[in-house]
Amino acid sequence: GENKIDTTSRGIGPAYEDKMARRGLRMVDLLTPELFREKAARVVAEKNRLARGAYGADLDFTHEVEETLRLGEKIKAYICDTAELANRALDE
Repeated sequence: GENKIDTTSRGIGPAYEDKMARRGLRMVDLLTPELFREKAARVVAEKNRLARGAYGADLDFTHEVEETLRLGEKIKAYICDTAELANRALDE
């Protein structure tokens, strides 16, 4: 209708909301496992408040956090400051 907000209709709004609120997890966080766990705990605590209110359920992401850290070990060589990488490529 006239007041449509023009979303992508792909369900990615909550991810962008977390990014803009600076509460999302970043790739660089995988390089420091304890920091990643701390940030993940804060994110999960917030999502649990929402899940309890909406569904009366708690979420347990312990396995997912540890699995993400395990996979992060495999890709850590590829994690870098992309702005620096792009600028270096442009300079070259």
